[in-house]
Amino acid sequence: MFKNKHLKEIFEKALYRNFISLIPVWIVIFLYYRPDYFGSSWFNILLIDNQIIFQYFLINYVNIYLQTYVYCHKGENRWQLQAYQTVFELSIILLICIFAHLDLRIFIKIAYGVNLLRSVFLTIMSSFVLILTSDLKPKIILHIPHSSKDIPHYKGFLLGDKKDEKIITDKIEDESKYLCDTLSDKLFSRDYETIVKADFSRVFCDVERFADDEKEEMAKKGMGVLYETFDDGEKMREISEELRNEILEEYYYPHHEKLTEAVEHQLKKHGKAIIIDCHTFPDKPFKRDTNQNTPRPDICIGTDDFHTSQSLIEFTVDYFKKHGYTVELNTPYSGTIVPEEFYRKNKNVMSIMIEVNKKLILYGNFENEVLFFKKLKKEISDYILMLKKRIKKY
Repeated sequence: MFKNKHLKEIFEKALYRNFISLIPVWIVIFLYYRPDYFGSSWFNILLIDNQIIFQYFLINYVNIYLQTYVYCHKGENRWQLQAYQTVFELSIILLICIFAHLDLRIFIKIAYGVNLLRSVFLTIMSSFVLILTSDLKPKIILHIPHSSKDIPHYKGFLLGDKKDEKIITDKIEDESKYLCDTLSDKLFSRDYETIVKADFSRVFCDVERFADDEKEEMAKKGMGVLYETFDDGEKMREISEELRNEILEEYYYPHHEKLTEAVEHQLKKHGKAIIIDCHTFPDKPFKRDTNQNTPRPDICIGTDDFHTSQSLIEFTVDYFKKHGYTVELNTPYSGTIVPEEFYRKNKNVMSIMIEVNKKLILYGNFENEVLFFKKLKKEISDYILMLKKRIKKY
């Protein structure tokens, strides 16, 4: 039915899930009709009384086909999927009622009664399975530090007088958009992994910098943990000791606590933890970038000589090269994040940074952007899945 292997796999899983969910429905139907069974034949009941339900099951089968098509060709937006499904389902119900001369009210009552039972059963079954299996397999920790453009507040920012405030605020927001890792959250996010994401802009607080500016090389360029200048060198913010402590306590340290807890959980459950430090970067360097060399690679792999094994490096580089991308190690950006509690202390905490060149997903052409974004997202998702299967080798 489907030539595409991925499409076929989605369809088969959905179909299997659908038929499994029908078991409790038939049990309820049996209990409901049980008094009639003593005076009627099974054949007549199954053939006549359940004719409407059989037709509804047929609708579900075609519905799954439609869901699969929409999922793969129209995107993964679940509201869009639900809209397609509802319109299709109602149309089929009306057609069956018209051509089979059925009472619409009875049909909808039975059809949606069955659907309700299936939904309740699936919810219970899914929740039960998730509870039982959520910690059975290791999870990759996806650290996404720079995807947000949100500025929680403007304390310390030099906004000028009231007539200039809107202009300067817009400039700060433009800087936030300019410096953010565009689409990194959507590109790397994957169900059933542990995601640690900063919900505020790096311009406000950069969680990948050292909290102490004396240890942070980029602090000399106004890009320490709390940015003080724009990329063009213009003064942006004045940081008092009080403001520094406030932002670190409310934003920086809680983020790192989440990352540390995620690592601790994986170590406790599986003895190992793998962090992927997830980024996108511009094809043209920022003015303050240490590495100004061009052209830049498609993929930059950042490593740590203690926390990134050679086998992990080779696997990652080979994977992206086989998919046709140019790959560089620690160029134009280097390193990868590891919680301070484990840094250079525990080799079972592994980390690797993957930086994706924005030129791969930002074409200036919407159709191409969607096409290449989906392709790259699928390749990254497959990489993460393969990494999970190989985790014991690292």
